[in-house]
Amino acid sequence: MKFLRNTSPPPKSCTIFLHIAKTGGTSLKTQFEQSDLKIYMDYDHPPSSSKYFAAQCERRNQEASLLDYSNFDLVFGHFPMQRYQKCNYQYVALLRNPIDRAISQFFYW
Repeated sequence: MKFLRNTSPPPKSCTIFLHIAKTGGTSLKTQFEQSDLKIYMDYDHPPSSSKYFAAQCERRNQEASLLDYSNFDLVFGHFPMQRYQKCNYQYVALLRNPIDRAISQFFYW
């Protein structure tokens, strides 16, 4: 009996890294930038009560859903999570103690 071995590489998958403010993402971003990773940076205004920013965010969400990010190793930034809802992507976010995060945001942002 002969077993066939699949020698083709697995399909490439992009990792979506949602950088939540004040959780250490900037330190990771610096490390990622010094690596050989192909990174797509997406720093957007968060959804806002401003009609301009809300409309701009919605437009970018629609545009992003049409694109294929599999050529990148990592998509990194501040953006609404629904922007990158593709089944073949991996999703990562850092979390922090909510009280420590709120204090940090109050004093340092």
